[in-house]
Amino acid sequence: MPELVINQIERLTPFWDRIVRRPLSVEEIRGIEHGVGLPMPFGLQALLRRVGLFQDLFPHLFQTTDDFIQTSDFLKGLPGHEGAELFPFATDGAGNYYCLALGDPAEQIVMVDHDCAFMRELDICLGDWVRDQVERALATVEERVCNSRKHWHVQFTFATAEAEPIIRALERSGLRKKDGAWEPVETSPSGVRRFIMALSLGRESVILNRLEHGFWDTPVYSLDIREPVATAMGNSRIRRLRQLFEMADVGCKLISYGPLVEDQVA
Repeated sequence: MPELVINQIERLTPFWDRIVRRPLSVEEIRGIEHGVGLPMPFGLQALLRRVGLFQDLFPHLFQTTDDFIQTSDFLKGLPGHEGAELFPFATDGAGNYYCLALGDPAEQIVMVDHDCAFMRELDICLGDWVRDQVERALATVEERVCNSRKHWHVQFTFATAEAEPIIRALERSGLRKKDGAWEPVETSPSGVRRFIMALSLGRESVILNRLEHGFWDTPVYSLDIREPVATAMGNSRIRRLRQLFEMADVGCKLISYGPLVEDQVA
């Protein structure tokens, strides 16, 4: 029931300066529905229209549209099509899926075990689940730091044997190689060798990683990067890089660690 969700989220209004959120538009909601192939329950729409997927309030809420689509595909493949009418939206923190059944006005949460596909209805509805998360946030809200101190941390991984297409995409974004050389950093006990190449734009610096092992056919490349959570989507270097990597066809995957405070980063 959307009213329960809305009432709970509104309790956080005085604290949005220390709770990250990026509400979804109606068009983005429709995009998720199109990918899942089902109408999104109203309570979940209310949640995403006020908080979104990029947030640090609900630790187990899905982070991307692909999370919805891939989990929905798994549910639709269950024996007897038992999961075909379930709309997934989160996990329980142990890999099991939280879903809402279509046509259920109470929006009771259905848990689906990710190993054995066993499903059961929990004694909690979406509104209660949101309330519990809000209560936890309010209990520690004074300990939360301002959003201005938070950064979005991601890692790009690449399925390509050569580094040059990756470097060209980075250069198109404005980054430049500092000296163009790979610097050896360390060798793990298992024999994995790590090399890095530094790129910069003004005072900003990012590191491209290359891992090698004698038994591997090709190196493995990755890039760690961050940006302030307040960065407007149109100015986001992370989103721009993702577009460039996709255009370069380097088998890019983005792993999002979400909004983090610097002292949470190892």
